[in-house]
Amino acid sequence: MLTSFVFFLVVVQLLSPTPRPTAVRNPVGPQANLHMRVKNYTLNADNFLDALTKVATQFRLPMGVQWSENKATMRKVSRSWSNVDVQKVIQELVKAQQGYEFDVSDGVLHVFPKWTKSSRQDFLSLKLPKFVVRDQVPETATHQLRDLVKQTVSPPSPKPGAAGGTGFSQGADVGEREISLRLQNATVRDALDGIALVSDRKIWVVTYTDEPLTPTGFRGTRTLWISTIAYNEQPVWDSVRWGDEIPPSK
Repeated sequence: MLTSFVFFLVVVQLLSPTPRPTAVRNPVGPQANLHMRVKNYTLNADNFLDALTKVATQFRLPMGVQWSENKATMRKVSRSWSNVDVQKVIQELVKAQQGYEFDVSDGVLHVFPKWTKSSRQDFLSLKLPKFVVRDQVPETATHQLRDLVKQTVSPPSPKPGAAGGTGFSQGADVGEREISLRLQNATVRDALDGIALVSDRKIWVVTYTDEPLTPTGFRGTRTLWISTIAYNEQPVWDSVRWGDEIPPSK
């Protein structure tokens, strides 16, 4: 269950490739909307991710997407459906992409490559003994989460006199509402889900690259706005609101 708690520093540990645990949260989310019947629905999108986020926006689905850009995922999508439920729409979009699956857990719809289910190369499976945020805007919560993950994915090299910190930042809007969140024994994926459920940034996106693995053995990532991210800035992701425009390919 999501509760407020005082923030304190936690240590990130690796999660072995086992089935995803259930996070401690209320079972709210897209289940009801997934079973909503749609009389007529037409979707036109620039690519696979754009299609997924448009469906998420249309039917108010909290969503987490793990993907990479290639010839198949970057094809334009133009589809129409009649007298189907929303889950059928998602199912057919995902089925059209070889090697992808979807599931719904803890109130969030996830779309992901099959390889991530049993791979130590995916930072989303890193385990957080505790992740606590109190009265912070989502951008600050995301930065806090990323600092924890970087301790394992891209730990800093000790340099005498060097200051800590990272160069990547995700913009926050003026007036964005503050959130509170407390998770125990959760993965990075669970933490991103938690932020999505309690904030207006209902969609998180991890974009994997084809670059060599990081020195610590993880798949590289990039943002939707920045095409190249240095090893010492890994990992990165995007958190967007329903209706936000997805930028073209980098």
